[in-house]
Amino acid sequence: MKTGMPFLFTDAGKLSGEGFVLRVRTRLRTKDELLSFYNEAGGFPGYFGMNWDAFEEVLNDFSWIKEPQIQIVHEDLPLSSEKKALGVYLDILRSASVNNPGRLFVRFPISVREEVIRVLSEK
Repeated sequence: MKTGMPFLFTDAGKLSGEGFVLRVRTRLRTKDELLSFYNEAGGFPGYFGMNWDAFEEVLNDFSWIKEPQIQIVHEDLPLSSEKKALGVYLDILRSASVNNPGRLFVRFPISVREEVIRVLSEK
């Protein structure tokens, strides 16, 4: 789904503290590392299949999270050396953000804003 930029670009700082916050750790270089991180840190349901289709399905469900708001906060840009995988990841996040307005908020550092825009414009 092509749409505007639903992500927030902010410097590190105070979060609202409301809802479920998933801080995406730094240096997640491969798809397997990224999906494993989300599975563990996000408490994904048992049916999560460790692939892009399953990741997209889970990010459009969130039935296992009871908090009304979900924040995915990135410390850096994961998959920086895997451009194709990065494009898929960002596209899934964009779609999930659009499909969950007011519930899902995705944040990136200001320093990666141009790269995110560039990668998504190529999709």
